[in-house]
Amino acid sequence: MRPIPNILTLLLLSAQISLLSAQTVDSVKHSNYVFEEPQIYPEYIGGGYAEASTFIQENLRYTDDMGCIEGTVYLEFIVDTLGQVKDVAIRRGISAAADAEAIRVIQLLSFIPGKFDGKVVETKMVWQVRFTFYEDEEE
Repeated sequence: MRPIPNILTLLLLSAQISLLSAQTVDSVKHSNYVFEEPQIYPEYIGGGYAEASTFIQENLRYTDDMGCIEGTVYLEFIVDTLGQVKDVAIRRGISAAADAEAIRVIQLLSFIPGKFDGKVVETKMVWQVRFTFYEDEEE
């Protein structure tokens, strides 16, 4: 009758190992999760949304290949756990040149990362970059 307890012990040990493996896989999946609605959203390091918008407008470069462009480029990106912008994509663009410039200037931003359950997390964000062409009145 000795073999039965040993088999039972092996089965219990096997179940515990499986449970630990599942928990490890779960925590790895959780750490790679990108939050769309964290408990605390990322915040631009230079202040809030208004300061980030000002920074963007001050750093936009209007190039000759843009022409007299006006409109808004909508971007989607991830703020990683270090507060850096990554994986920038155009949701709705207005021209290749303006879209490229919007991506360039968004990548200049740095954030205080978002948080969920007290831990910093990657967060998906949507932002808009407004292009307004003003002609120089002196010409």
